Formats: sequence, C-alpha cells, structure tokens
Amino acid sequence: VSIFVLTSSSADYEKRLRSRGTEDEATIQRRLRNAQLELSHAVDYPYQVLNDDLEEAFARLCEIVAVSFSRGS
Repeated sequence: VSIFVLTSSSADYEKRLRSRGTEDEATIQRRLRNAQLELSHAVDYPYQVLNDDLEEAFARLCEIVAVSFSRGS
C-alpha cells in the first residue's frame, strides 16, 4: 500500500526542521525544495495522511494498512 504522509503546510514543515536543530541552513533549504517537488506527487498516492498529531497519524496509518491487508492488497 502506498501512503503519502504530509504536514498541514510548508511553513509547518520548515518549523519542524528548524526546531530539531540538526541541520545547517543549506540542508534545510534543500529539504524544503525537495518537499515542494514531492508534494506535487501527493495526488498520485491512493492515501494521504496528515501528520499534525502523531498519535492520530499513526492510528490512521494502522487503519489504512489493516484495511489494505484485509482486502489482500
């Protein structure tokens, strides 16, 4: 099963990257550019999960996987 996991906005994604404090500015900028390209392909996935709340996102992922396996996909 193919699932695209995304944040609510690119600003939120940038905030998450910066708050980690693990990457330099050039790496952050590269990841932000890559994210924009990847987001353009989100529509190609049969499922999209918004990762604004970890527990909710995890529950949704588990739900999708369980349904997929029950269907034999």
